[in-house]
Amino acid sequence: MSLQSAHAAYQAGRLIEAEEIIGPLMQSASASRAERALAQQLGAMIATHRGDHMSALQRIQQALQHPTNTAERLNTQGNILRAMGYDVQAEQSFAAAVDGQPDYDVARFNLARLQLDSSQYAEAADEFARVLTRAPDHMNAWRGRIEALLESQQLDAASAAIADAPLPEPERGQLRARLAFNRGELDTAQRLAREVATDPARGGHAMALALQILRMTGRWNEAESLITDTLSQHPDRPGLWAAGLRALYKSGDLRASKALLGQAPKGMDVELVRAELLIEQEHFAEAEEAAMAALKDAPGHAPMMQSLCRAALGAGHFETAQQVADHGLRAEPNNQFYYAVKATAGRARGQDYGYYFDYARFVKPYDLSPPDGWPEMAAFNAALKAELDALHGFQDAPLDQTLRLGTQTAADLRYVDSPAIRAFFKAVDPAIRSYVEEIGRDPHHAFLRRNMGGYRIRSAWSVRLGAGGHHVNHIHPEGWISSAYYVDIPPAKGREGWIKFGEPPAPLNRALGQDAELEIEPVPGRLVLFPSYLWHGTNAITGEAGTRLTLPIDILPAAE
Repeated sequence: MSLQSAHAAYQAGRLIEAEEIIGPLMQSASASRAERALAQQLGAMIATHRGDHMSALQRIQQALQHPTNTAERLNTQGNILRAMGYDVQAEQSFAAAVDGQPDYDVARFNLARLQLDSSQYAEAADEFARVLTRAPDHMNAWRGRIEALLESQQLDAASAAIADAPLPEPERGQLRARLAFNRGELDTAQRLAREVATDPARGGHAMALALQILRMTGRWNEAESLITDTLSQHPDRPGLWAAGLRALYKSGDLRASKALLGQAPKGMDVELVRAELLIEQEHFAEAEEAAMAALKDAPGHAPMMQSLCRAALGAGHFETAQQVADHGLRAEPNNQFYYAVKATAGRARGQDYGYYFDYARFVKPYDLSPPDGWPEMAAFNAALKAELDALHGFQDAPLDQTLRLGTQTAADLRYVDSPAIRAFFKAVDPAIRSYVEEIGRDPHHAFLRRNMGGYRIRSAWSVRLGAGGHHVNHIHPEGWISSAYYVDIPPAKGREGWIKFGEPPAPLNRALGQDAELEIEPVPGRLVLFPSYLWHGTNAITGEAGTRLTLPIDILPAAE
């Protein structure tokens, strides 16, 4: 059997046959080194598609020992490393491929896509632009560049790219709505989003944006009529219905959401909301049954798998929850939600969940020193508060976030050019570096395996809570290390406003009885760092005096 027959079997999807052919070819004593390297390269691709990423990595690294097809093999190695959740090493591999062959745009696009997915927006925008210089009709490069420009607040460049990109008009309209939102032109964003809501492919996302704007600008009284009017005109679009249904229940109106659900068309988007609503109502067994039925039609559907995990936990089916989480981690090795599920189920089963929720080792408060230019932390926090208060222009919390009775800034604060905000990132640097060093490394640990000795900030935002304000319990699925930094704290009694750890979201907590196991006092100038998979929330503020202002960041690993 030959390399050509192995490749033909691989192309036809006959992976077992392809593996049987390629095995002897990779070890053939009669083949030249170059021939064995080609076999190892194909063997890596076969193993990847079979889900055997470790074998794939070993094979491509063997192929890379031969100095041919280096850029292509480095690109393959990058794809394998991404599938294994080693994004830092994958980025290095893609970058090496591009350095060795600057016109190899397959690797450059993969590099840009990874940078975009890991919130390196300015870098991603530049890499997508380089792809477009040689491939001006590369639609996904256009989409990636526009996304990166919007997220990095390069709004004039984003506007020009939206105008120039060869995109269908509904998609262009949706991007213009996002651009207007980022510019603070909320009436324009609302109008554009409502126009795009009529599009079959993009209506759901546009509807969600329109409703988000109504919520954050204090016009929620308009939402129900917008939802019912839009859905009456488009009764057969599950994505549109799901956006409306989810907005209603996220706003706290379970009654209206349940009533409307009975009229909704069939579709995975609607079934997902159905499962979410059942969980909110603590009908866990019914939610589990609904999620399992939906997954028979769409195996591996990530949001539904997460709903199944929640439902199984609430129903007391802890082994099922852990098994589904393990399955999810094979597809998304860095999704922090699944680690929270495994720990929560382990706690319920009497297992050693401290492997994940090691509070003494992994939750650390740091009282920071003032950055250059400020004599003391009080002066720095006063300046930081003034700059953040100016950015809190909304009247209510976003529908899709965890704060209640408060507001959240919209722009990623990494891209806000204000003196105290810039200084904040310098002030937290020593604490983050100390934390990364203190937690150590362990290639077999869910949290520590990603520690490369360095870090970079994935996102930064600010939350301002008023009387009764709090965070519901949650995790950060796309993070690695998460945090809370306290800028200003109102007078409080007892443990009002304290951050708490280990308590799952309310429906699950009521079913499981898993209360918080650690609480930390908020102090102005204090940074608290912890794993992104660790359930955390806050005790409500009950007083009327002042607001609680924080500046959280999420952190991802980087090379030392």
